[in-house]
Amino acid sequence: MKHCKKCGAQLADDDDYCYFCGSKLEEEKEEVRNENLSFNNTYNNNYQHQYVRKNGLAIAGFVVAFFSPMVGLILSIIGLNKSKTMDGDGRGMAIAGIVVAILNFLITFIIYVAIMQYYGE
Repeated sequence: MKHCKKCGAQLADDDDYCYFCGSKLEEEKEEVRNENLSFNNTYNNNYQHQYVRKNGLAIAGFVVAFFSPMVGLILSIIGLNKSKTMDGDGRGMAIAGIVVAILNFLITFIIYVAIMQYYGE
């Protein structure tokens, strides 16, 4: 059951007009529909702005650091600098990329020294 907004009479859900005062009930449905659309558009816009913004350089730096430490280190440093202008977005990923790149350098250097010592003697 629903009520007429103009006179307050109780009406059936499928009524289009109030039988007591004659006001059209379709307008009420349209107002509610417009309010729902407005809410959905606001929610969708906020949702999109919240999740679309990513620091691609920080992500790329982290991934590339496993395969090419020099390129990964450069991308991660640039991503870290970019995170300052993006309210810290991607800061952790950029720092992780820097750490992985440095560790990759160290491991490669240790392996190189071990190989040179083994074959050098």
